[in-house]
Amino acid sequence: MSRLHLFLLAGQSNMAGRGPLPEGPPPEPDPNITVLTEDMTWAIARDPLHFDRPPGCAVGPGLSFARRVREQRPDWSIGLVPTAMGGSPLEEWQPGEQLLVESLRRARHALDSGVFEAVLWHQGEKDSRTMECARTYGDRLAKTIGAFRDGIGSPDLPFIAGEIGGFLADCADPGFPCLDLVNAAIRELPERVSNTAWVSAEGLTHKGDLVHLDTPSQIRFGCRYAEAFLKLFDEA
Repeated sequence: MSRLHLFLLAGQSNMAGRGPLPEGPPPEPDPNITVLTEDMTWAIARDPLHFDRPPGCAVGPGLSFARRVREQRPDWSIGLVPTAMGGSPLEEWQPGEQLLVESLRRARHALDSGVFEAVLWHQGEKDSRTMECARTYGDRLAKTIGAFRDGIGSPDLPFIAGEIGGFLADCADPGFPCLDLVNAAIRELPERVSNTAWVSAEGLTHKGDLVHLDTPSQIRFGCRYAEAFLKLFDEA
């Protein structure tokens, strides 16, 4: 296998993917897009990429991201490293905490096969529930980014965060009253941490539960992540 251009997928359920799998035969897989499976082997990438909450795992942004990057970099062989965990607060992704430790364990294993190009991040729904979590989100996310970069051994590794869908504001019991604060912290990320970008969730729609993106939106979101990554890559 040729050396891979690696991408770490981290965060909570919308990164892991809850978009329903399309009916009918799946699209022809690209043999140059692979995924690190739960048992730490490489396989041709197909949705679902994640395995965090089976059978809930389905379509996320990772595969459409990789396909769009390959359109612009057809000579690349891409390796996706899924580590997102549904329902996880940012606290569980802080330095030394279990989810970050496990994510870095998988990342270091993947390094035997290539080099990391970026971390793709989507998380914040859980932290949108309380003012205490939301008002410190930006500072805590910066610590998480530093821990990813230190653990992978790449001090300038690009980090791309996606906004939380605005439809979450309509969700009640317990609700997400601090959504705007978390999204503001995500949009301010490039001012706080170098070599980072954010991706808009404008116009994306949920699958009926006011929380999880539907499949067309996940595909669009993945393409937006790709455009943000390619912009950072070209600027570097």
